[in-house]
Amino acid sequence: MTPSADDIVVYVTNFCPYCTRAKVLLDRKKVSYKTMDITNNDEMRTWLMEASGQRTVPQIFIYGQSVGGFDDLYALDRAGKLDAMLAAKGLTLAAARKTLSDRSSGKFFAGIPRKLSHQSL
Repeated sequence: MTPSADDIVVYVTNFCPYCTRAKVLLDRKKVSYKTMDITNNDEMRTWLMEASGQRTVPQIFIYGQSVGGFDDLYALDRAGKLDAMLAAKGLTLAAARKTLSDRSSGKFFAGIPRKLSHQSL
């Protein structure tokens, strides 16, 4: 399933703690979302890598736009931008991503090194 402009979709695999953390964060926001398990779906994994430019899960799409993984979702929330994105369908990510672009790959995220904050597809 490709994400539509009306959906929030979280692409996950089995035994992915960051997938669980992303869903918990969205649950706390009290928004409905669809979960797509791509554990055994090579075709969907290939599409997801092309659509998001990432090889890790979770991958989160908000109203058809790739937000990134859990660390990106969490950073949006900490920056105070996630609520506005969830409330406004079709909102561009340019302003929200500005905050994320300031992160360097060596910084730690929520106590987890950036390179470990996703699970490889």
